[in-house]
Amino acid sequence: MRTTPPSVVDKYFATEGQAYELDPTIRQMVTFEKHNLNDRMGAKRHGVFDVIFCRNVMIYFDEGMKKKVVSLFHEMLSDDGWLFIGQPETLRGISEDFEVQPYPEGFCYRKLGAES
Repeated sequence: MRTTPPSVVDKYFATEGQAYELDPTIRQMVTFEKHNLNDRMGAKRHGVFDVIFCRNVMIYFDEGMKKKVVSLFHEMLSDDGWLFIGQPETLRGISEDFEVQPYPEGFCYRKLGAES
């Protein structure tokens, strides 16, 4: 939220103190889910995603687990899907199935082969 323009915050979020809540109209368009990243079959039960946010999680994994998780994300993303990871994370040396996209204070990757 630090880099979100005030006009966007005002339009799409309700605030209570320092907490933000997404407008219910927008929230209805989105499915928020939690997954065990080591449970490939369990994660795949939920189908295909347009966007995956996995910020500041993979920094705790060894290289083998990172490769496993990123491979799973690639399978779970739609052909024009996007993967957001945290600023201290990278896919360099982990996967060549994504192309990096500039994004403030973090990294966004687009699944290779996606149409612009």
